Amino acid sequence: MPLTLLLAVATLAVSLVGAELALRLARPLWVIPYPPVCYRPDLFQRWDPYGYRLWPSRTMQTRYPRHDGRLVTIVSNRDGFRSRRELHEADGRRRVVVLGDSMVFGVGVEEA
Repeated sequence: MPLTLLLAVATLAVSLVGAELALRLARPLWVIPYPPVCYRPDLFQRWDPYGYRLWPSRTMQTRYPRHDGRLVTIVSNRDGFRSRRELHEADGRRRVVVLGDSMVFGVGVEEA
């Protein structure tokens, strides 16, 4: 059993190194563009130095999926976060901050 596990780990390591080398040879000049490209200027505004944020203090409607989907309402507060509540309002409750991509943003999720 230990020999099989060792062989599996070694095979995985060699495969990952090979994939890394292949990617570097195929795209040696691959870089992340700066500033990042905004594909939805109707929803997001440039926000240096962080990239983009929702247009502050707006209620917007967009289609999800983009071209033939249903209308979804997106509400932003004055800080550009997706929320009706202003972050400066203290109410004594603990909060959890979640950073992420479109899954955390809730693409296609209607405002509550």
